[in-house]
Amino acid sequence: FRRVLFRSKAEWLCSSPLLFEDTLYIFCDVNNSTWLFALDARTGDVKWERARPQNEKAHNSSPLLVRVGDATQLVVASPGAVIGMDPRTAREIWWCKWNANRYPALIAADDLVFATGEGGESIAIAPNGEGDVTKTHVKWRLPKTPQGFGSPIAVGEHIYRASPPGIVRCWKIATGELVFEERVEGVPTYTSPV
Repeated sequence: FRRVLFRSKAEWLCSSPLLFEDTLYIFCDVNNSTWLFALDARTGDVKWERARPQNEKAHNSSPLLVRVGDATQLVVASPGAVIGMDPRTAREIWWCKWNANRYPALIAADDLVFATGEGGESIAIAPNGEGDVTKTHVKWRLPKTPQGFGSPIAVGEHIYRASPPGIVRCWKIATGELVFEERVEGVPTYTSPV
């Protein structure tokens, strides 16, 4: 793992690693060379690595595992696209363009993948498509969401997210409709709710 970080010059790495079967996925999109590593969980050897295929801006986002039918997908997000991949081979299954700002965050709920970032657009995508799904599998978009570093959380039929200056917002997962936004004193906005 240390060798991977050294090679990718990941001094700003803040994404979380993800374990699936015998592979550890490390998202190191902090320079213009390496994008995603798949490491053997027992030895740390690199199984495969992917260069950034879609975007030029570096960012920090944690990968997400999503169950689609009988298969598992590895979903990653960057400022220009959300991408669903085969976690065993790194083959791109689908991709969706979006106009996000920095530091994208992903969650999955109700058969949708929701991506948001530090301001910019938020988007809900059905991950059961193939190829470019930008015009076919987007369920809803929020053209401008408030800034914030923390990830959202899905509870029941709703998504919650905290953002500066201590505001908690709630949207319906199915439609993206804003349910409420309230100022809550003492709510940290750099962390994710649990």
